[in-house]
Amino acid sequence: MSEIPAPITPYLEPAAKDLAEATAQHPRIYEIPPEEGRKILADLQSDQSVPRLDCSTSTAPAGCSATSTPTTDSSAN
Repeated sequence: MSEIPAPITPYLEPAAKDLAEATAQHPRIYEIPPEEGRKILADLQSDQSVPRLDCSTSTAPAGCSATSTPTTDSSAN
């Protein structure tokens, strides 16, 4: 009979860890009205140091293609 290996300690990048800690307390996101939840999530994800992307999706007979390119326009979301 083989032994079960010890669990791996999870690692989160600092921004992901901050998000997890910020949303760990009650009320949970699913326990509040949708409008309030959207505002909370938008505020948590509004880090201006992260470059924004211009995203587009195209559909052709052969399938779907998506492109993402960094932009310096801070108003792009």
